[in-house]
Amino acid sequence: MYAKIADQGEWAFTICVGALVKDAENLWVGHSQSMWTVEVAKKTVAALEGYTALAVRFFEGGNAAVDFRKEYNKDLAAFDGVDGFVRKVVGFIELCDKKFVKDLEGEFSGFAEESFKDLRRALPYSGQKMNWSSDSHSMAKELKRREDELAAQEQQPAGEPGAGES
Repeated sequence: MYAKIADQGEWAFTICVGALVKDAENLWVGHSQSMWTVEVAKKTVAALEGYTALAVRFFEGGNAAVDFRKEYNKDLAAFDGVDGFVRKVVGFIELCDKKFVKDLEGEFSGFAEESFKDLRRALPYSGQKMNWSSDSHSMAKELKRREDELAAQEQQPAGEPGAGES
């Protein structure tokens, strides 16, 4: 927390909240962050502004990322003492964080079934990753053979047999 005191009883402070979650087995990492600045004037009026953010990275065979951020602000007035002030500040931050999560849940309720599957690399019906090594798969061998034939044809001078003329 950072605090600043100004002239005539005005003061401000910043609240930072963050968390990091890693799941290497499922190839993702997530970070949530919330930062709030509270400016107090006249000991009974405060301006509260800040944001809540979420970043998720999926790193299977590449990097897919989703980032979300929502900003909020509110004027707090007529609080009774320090306890009343703290209850109002923490209550508003909690309300914003819950709304942020609820909005994301609503937005992504069908995401796993609909869109997320399209973002990930599809596996064959066997459910196993395909080994594309030219020594282990007949399709890869055939593609390599055709590639070599085309390369040989391109290297032959025009007019010689096998250069594409019949």
